[in-house]
Amino acid sequence: MKSQELIVLGLASLAVYLIVKSQKGSSGSTTEKPADVVKEIFDAAGKAFSNGWRYFSDGTAIDPAGNYYFGGQLVWRNPSASLMV
Repeated sequence: MKSQELIVLGLASLAVYLIVKSQKGSSGSTTEKPADVVKEIFDAAGKAFSNGWRYFSDGTAIDPAGNYYFGGQLVWRNPSASLMV
């Protein structure tokens, strides 16, 4: 092989390596589960917030009635929330 072909082959190999490495998660797996990535956020004492809301590291929040919010916007309304008192 010529030196130019070796350089191209080396760069292609490096590109494939970097692509595969970038697709792997922190655990080395290419198929991380959301539960492995998203964590619930607790108050300073490490307990659930006293207002009944649950907060998560990905920007999701769940109100006491079970409605889901993402980034402050309602994304799913609990159908039985109207039955809650």
